[in-house]
Amino acid sequence: MGNQVITITNEARACLTVLVNRHFDYPIYFDLEEKWQFANRRNFCDSLVKSFCSILEQNGCYAGLYISRSPLQNYISPAVAQRYVIWVAEYGPHCNYGSNYGIWQHSSTGSVPGVNGNCDLDYAYIDYAGVINKKQPVTRKNPDELAAEVLNGQWGNGVDRQQRLTAAGYDYEVVQEKVNRLLNHKSVDQIACEVIRGSNGKERITRLKQAGYDPIQIQKRVNQLL
Repeated sequence: MGNQVITITNEARACLTVLVNRHFDYPIYFDLEEKWQFANRRNFCDSLVKSFCSILEQNGCYAGLYISRSPLQNYISPAVAQRYVIWVAEYGPHCNYGSNYGIWQHSSTGSVPGVNGNCDLDYAYIDYAGVINKKQPVTRKNPDELAAEVLNGQWGNGVDRQQRLTAAGYDYEVVQEKVNRLLNHKSVDQIACEVIRGSNGKERITRLKQAGYDPIQIQKRVNQLL
């Protein structure tokens, strides 16, 4: 293991020679995704991350870890995951990593105008440019501010909203409670009756999700009333 740590240390120093006299608005990430690395288990992977990132930090860089969700959970200790900013990759509609992360890479088959072929797509939940340039901690918003943003459509709907708020380090239940109060949240029966009188199809589902309701639960009650 010692030789590999020395190799990673040398790679970090080589990285610094490339970065010299350059300024970045995002962290510099250590990419951990080789099977042989994971085969050496958690302590080994922790040592690689700490060796690389500590050298970058000693030289004024904002360092982080890029890794897929499953190995992040299995081969990186909570202490290391909390020590460095995380860029987690998990392709699909939701990220199932339960702790904090700053960026979620959700697709490798995106398209960008002017770029030939597939592109990776990511959601960034932290204003890293502000953090790095001003050297200030991430601004934390109170539940009332977040509830207003939710109602303005800035945090998505349903499970997506929950994932994004959790990833940014907020308590989803607290924020959703504020949203419900602002909307004067109604009972399932009240909503079901309104559905019967009102919108249908995709519009109904979208509006229910935006209001924090479970469309499946509401539809079941609608079916019972009909």
